[in-house]
Amino acid sequence: MIDLSNNRIRIIKNDTFTNLSSIKQLYLGENRIADVQDNSFLNCSVVVLILEGNQLEEVRKEMFQGAGRLQQLSLKDNRIRSVDPNAFYNNPALVMLDLGRNQLMDLAPATFLSQLNMLLVDLSHNKMLRTPYSAFNRRVVTVLLQGERVFLNLCGWLEFLKIACFMFQRTRSSAPSESTSSSRGPVSTCPTART
Repeated sequence: MIDLSNNRIRIIKNDTFTNLSSIKQLYLGENRIADVQDNSFLNCSVVVLILEGNQLEEVRKEMFQGAGRLQQLSLKDNRIRSVDPNAFYNNPALVMLDLGRNQLMDLAPATFLSQLNMLLVDLSHNKMLRTPYSAFNRRVVTVLLQGERVFLNLCGWLEFLKIACFMFQRTRSSAPSESTSSSRGPVSTCPTART
């Protein structure tokens, strides 16, 4: 483990952590890092990388190139406004990603399609304008959007209605029937959502 937290580091230059075969955890939080140059983690075996509480404004395509074993990445509490659609393409082992408390408004389609083992993506307390359904692989278990004023797109809203109607009908069918139900008049059923 290497812990360089709470220093005054401003930049991670390329090759800084190259060929670190024995380091599994790298803590760089609470610095002043504004740039992580390409190939800074080439052939690095780090599994946990903490970059929270810095001054990063973007996540570029080659930023985490070479960190193929990376499983947990925290970029929380930076100033990130954009994430390149291929930023995590070379990190297929990624399981948890924290992008909370940044300035993100949207994510490009297919941003996380190569992460087949992803369990959690935290997007809470950003400025998301909509729910970025197309950015995620269907295997992603949890996406946190706490504090977001997102607008569900039409497709997502219809899917939500279908699930809600199915659950409503299932609950009604499993409920015990009452002999007085006919005297109360017909009970309205949930409409079918059309796509």
